[in-house]
Amino acid sequence: EVSSLLDLQGGREVAESELQFAGLVAFGSPCKAEAADTVRSLDDAGIRCAMLTGDALPTACHAARAAGLIKGDLKQPLLELQGGCWQQTTIGEEVESHTQKLSYPLNEAGKLTAEGNALLAATEAELDAAGEQAWSEAACHATVLARMSPLGKARLVQLLKTSDGSNGSGRGKVMMVGDGGNDVGALAASDAGLALRGGPRLEITATDFFDDAKMKTRWQQLQQERAKQQQAAVQESVALQSQWLQGELERQKNTGQVGFGQLFALLGEARRRTAQASKEAAKQFESRAEEASAVAPFAARSLLAAPELVRQGQRTSCSMVMQTQHLVLGD
Repeated sequence: EVSSLLDLQGGREVAESELQFAGLVAFGSPCKAEAADTVRSLDDAGIRCAMLTGDALPTACHAARAAGLIKGDLKQPLLELQGGCWQQTTIGEEVESHTQKLSYPLNEAGKLTAEGNALLAATEAELDAAGEQAWSEAACHATVLARMSPLGKARLVQLLKTSDGSNGSGRGKVMMVGDGGNDVGALAASDAGLALRGGPRLEITATDFFDDAKMKTRWQQLQQERAKQQQAAVQESVALQSQWLQGELERQKNTGQVGFGQLFALLGEARRRTAQASKEAAKQFESRAEEASAVAPFAARSLLAAPELVRQGQRTSCSMVMQTQHLVLGD
């Protein structure tokens, strides 16, 4: 029906004319509760964090601010890749209309971020338009990369793996954290892929390996919050099925079809629907994790696993170095 309307003479303007406003619908998808703690821990360890997302740039910048990638008291301008150069944008902070917007050449990305003068953002369309150098600069220096396709995410990870690092100190290791099918390519391309499994654990377990007491407390709070979310989802599903049952009873009553046989059949169907809806609600947090976890060597239910994976990797590296030293001395 939509395509036939748009085919009318006058196109979209005609199709969308003389309409009656009914209202607005807004959808929210907040960051994970532990996102800010995770970014803080990685930042304290001197690990650069960046966001790769398919969302629009304004949405991505809002999420980046909520996660702590963009600080609330941002003093540096946020520069967006536009027309092959880094230009000051109003996304993420307000810029006075009379203020002259800043603009920098593409190849100054490293200098801008190294001196802490700016945060960089880009979309895949602008990267394609600007060419291969823009992809390399963004991979090494940009904080927010929006409207990224699955192939675009994987390309950025590959570029980052083969680069000399954001500070020119040599090639580092790349960890990719993702929770769905769109992240499969980037997870597989990274040195350490961490797939997030969506479902909460009702019991509080495996907290002793966190060294930071605040991280332990946050982990426990997270489990409690997610358990409440799951319970609320199940209750909502049960309430919807109760409404369905009441509606069916009213419909059959109005049509004169109410009898003992029909009533028992209807109650049986209501029980079946309620059980199925509750089961689906309990698994709603697991829906997107299977594809990602199929290619990632690591999987977890919380973002807090990212800094812990770094800790464990560092400890393993130190242990291997010590063992090598002992072997050399033994020879």
